This record gives sequence, C-alpha cells and structure tokens, in this order.
Amino acid sequence: MLGRYQKENLGLFASGGATLFMNTFSANTFTGIGLAARTSSWYCFWDGWWIYCYYIYTYYIDALKIPIRIDEESWTAFGGNIGGGIDYRFTESVGLILEARYFFCPTKTFEWKWQPGVYDSVNYEYFTGFNFTQADADFFEDETSEVAVNPSFFQFSIGIIIFF
Repeated sequence: MLGRYQKENLGLFASGGATLFMNTFSANTFTGIGLAARTSSWYCFWDGWWIYCYYIYTYYIDALKIPIRIDEESWTAFGGNIGGGIDYRFTESVGLILEARYFFCPTKTFEWKWQPGVYDSVNYEYFTGFNFTQADADFFEDETSEVAVNPSFFQFSIGIIIFF
C-alpha cells in the first residue's frame, strides 16, 4: 500500500508493487502463398479459303492456404502493478469500492512455424497436390515477422466492500 486517505465515509487509496506473472501463449492460423503459371497453345480454324491461327496464353493465378502455428509456451516474468481507488462507506461495515490498476509485464516475441505438406489451391484446380517442402517452410519462416506478445493489462473493478 502506497497510501490511504480517509475522511468520514470517503476513502482514497493508492498501491503498487512487484508482480509475478505466469503466462502461456500459443497461436494457430493460416497464411497464403500466391502461385502463378502460364500455358500456351495454338488455336487454328478454317474459314473458307483461309486458315486463321492464334497463339493463346492462359494465366493461372491462385493461392495456397498454408497452416502456421506458434507452439504453446509457458514462461514466468517479473513485473509490477500500480493502482488506486475510492471507497464509500454506506454504514460502518459496508461500502462501495471503485479501483483502477495497471499490471506491467515485459513483452516476449515468438516465431511462426510453417507446416510443410501437400496442399491444393484455394480457388481453382490448376494447382492441386502442390508439395510445400520443409525447405519452403524454412525459407518463409525466415521471411515472416515475429509476433510480440505484451501480457500487460489494465483492470477496472467495482464492488461491495465489507469492513472488519
């Protein structure tokens, strides 16, 4: 307790101190990788005395839906808290309390793990059975930003307080 001030039925207080945090974090989601391919072919048709030929390009653009994850990890961290509040006594032993408190915990970063496997494209069937190898996963893991997790939080509470 940092301090307390009481005047008749109204009390003000402030407090703070060290805090031990026991955290656990994990994440699962998907990401997309764009794919593109081009095919070409001749198309010819006969119109009376003439033969018309066209060279046709077909472009396929699609994406793979790749699962990525952050494995569950638990860690302990030291931080702090500071807060204050107000209480009002209706009677000598019962009152109402309002409190606000901020808990500070250091930020921790995590890396995404890409899942190798065989995947089909999202929209079309041109890229079916695409083999996303471990080498591909390693490459994209290096290019993916880390996730910063900040377990700090603000708490606001209201309640009935009983004085002894």
